[in-house]
Amino acid sequence: MHLDALLKRISFVQKAFRSRFRGTPAVRVLAPTCAELLGAHTFTHSGLLLPVAVDHTVLLAVRPRSDKKVILHFLQDGVTLQFSLYHLKPQGRMYWGKYVQSVGWWLRKQGYTIRGIEGVVHSEILPDASIGYWPPVEVALLWAWNTLDDLGIPKEEVASFCATAEQEFIGSDNIRVAHWAAALSRHGHAMQLDCETEEYSYHPILPQAKILLCDANARPATIRSMCHQRQQEAEEALALLRAHSPRVQKWSDVDGDELERHRALLPEDLYRRARFLVTERARVQAGAQALDAGDLERLGELLNASYRAQREDYQVTSQELDILWELVNKAGAYGARLLEGCYGGYIIAVVPAYDLNKLTKFVTQEYRTQTGREVIFRPVEATDSVLVV
Repeated sequence: MHLDALLKRISFVQKAFRSRFRGTPAVRVLAPTCAELLGAHTFTHSGLLLPVAVDHTVLLAVRPRSDKKVILHFLQDGVTLQFSLYHLKPQGRMYWGKYVQSVGWWLRKQGYTIRGIEGVVHSEILPDASIGYWPPVEVALLWAWNTLDDLGIPKEEVASFCATAEQEFIGSDNIRVAHWAAALSRHGHAMQLDCETEEYSYHPILPQAKILLCDANARPATIRSMCHQRQQEAEEALALLRAHSPRVQKWSDVDGDELERHRALLPEDLYRRARFLVTERARVQAGAQALDAGDLERLGELLNASYRAQREDYQVTSQELDILWELVNKAGAYGARLLEGCYGGYIIAVVPAYDLNKLTKFVTQEYRTQTGREVIFRPVEATDSVLVV
């Protein structure tokens, strides 16, 4: 985010805080969301990913209270969440407030003394995009408590802390990649993250490349259930492989040779799901190497190979997405692929920065002609991790 835009946003949030709570906040925290360049659908299988934190951020402005109440007003929705830190119970009925509550509950469970807080939340992250809506809120909230109550939690532990809090309090068993991006990202870099070991490394993105989120403005009604079905099918494939190969316990134990040796064990649809996960892991590793080498052409090839695998092996694309992907490439992108977290709505593309306007104009006109829909472009930048502003 450019400085002028950030200052205007801070001013807006300050005014909103004064209007609702009087006075001024004691701390303001900014946290980014993320989009994965490569590694789609693998985080649910303890996979390897290449996410990048993007400058669609959450800005949290809070001050401590004298009691144990938490009062947060979400400016976009006009909704206020209020709860007591004394009365938080894990599991139970699921609703969106649980994501926020999980942080306070876990801090207290770990023995930290925290005060109640009140404040406002301003988010640039679109809920319909689902590129990591709640993890940056959780990370920002933890960092605010860490700052206000001098908890001494290092940044290196924030992502794991928030992810564990969500898993324990809500019952989610997935690694939330956006926690790591929000807590540990580095400006101008992508992060290779191993969801199994939680090891990560940084890989530079050349300034002549621009990351472009392309909203197809078309979301298949069945895409969520389809993604869950694909996850189940992948687990079935792994169970079959595990039963016939003692060395296979998880997907990271399966390489291309191992999969082909046992191909006859798998029905065709399960083989395709397995092939996607195995080859996507290899694409993540190759993508990190391409970034290190400054090889944008190679990175683009990997993005396009990932999209083809999403279409042919994982089978989660749509006619509109196929058209949009082809047009983005025809217009001169290095490469593009489906952004998995968006449930069928977005393509993430890496494009030449100097050609951005020409590319978006061409794709807009052609996509409208072929589909009757309007594509929405959101250029983003690889940004820093959570910080006090």
